[in-house]
Amino acid sequence: MISSTPSRGQRPSEGDQYHHGDLRRALVCAALEVLNTQGVEAISLRDVARRAGVSHAAPYRHFADKQALLHAMALAGFEDLRLRLLAARDASNADPVERLRALLKAYQAFGSAQAHQLNLMFGAAVVDKPPELEALALETFAVLVQAVSDAFATGASPAQAQNQDPARAIALSLWAHVHGLFVLGRQVDFTALNPASKPSTVLEASIDLIVDALSKAWLGQR
Repeated sequence: MISSTPSRGQRPSEGDQYHHGDLRRALVCAALEVLNTQGVEAISLRDVARRAGVSHAAPYRHFADKQALLHAMALAGFEDLRLRLLAARDASNADPVERLRALLKAYQAFGSAQAHQLNLMFGAAVVDKPPELEALALETFAVLVQAVSDAFATGASPAQAQNQDPARAIALSLWAHVHGLFVLGRQVDFTALNPASKPSTVLEASIDLIVDALSKAWLGQR
C-alpha cells in the first residue's frame, strides 16, 4: 500500500495540501484578506497564490482571471449573508414583526463586520455577473421578502395601487434604507450629526424606527 503522506523532508504537493475544493476556498479567503486590508485594486491571482502557499499557476485551476475570483468572493458574501438572515429568522420569536427586525439587524451586523465585502457584492468592481451570482442575490433578497410578507400580510399598500407586489416593494425599500445608511456612514460622520450616538447605534435606532413606523401604518399597532 502506498501512503499519501510525504516522506520526511519532502515538501507536500499542492494536491496533498488541498483536496475537494479546499484550494478554491483558500484562495477566496486569501483574496478577502487583501480586500479588507488593501482594497479590491490590490487583489491579484499571483498574490493570493503566494498567500495560500501554492504556485502562481495553481489559481488558474479554479479562476480564469481576477474577475472570476471577484465573482467567487461576491458569491461567498451572498451565501454568508443569506445564512445569517436565515439564522436570525430561525432564532427569533414567533412575532413576525420581530423576525423582520432581527433580519434587518443581521444585515446590519454583516455590513458592519464585512464592509469591504458588502461593497464588493454591490459595487462596480464585479462586472459581467454570472447567472449563479444573480440567482444567489435573488435568493438572499427572497428571505427578506418572505419576512416582510409574514409581518405585513394585511392592510392596504400604495404598491398595490401601482400593480406592484407589496411585499417586494417594502422589502426593497427596507434593504435600500439599511444599505443606504452603510453607504452614508462611509461618507458622513454620524457622531458629528448625533454626538450622543455611536454609528452602530444610529443604524439600530434607524431600523427600529422604520419597522415600528411600518407596523403602525400596516397593522395599526405598536
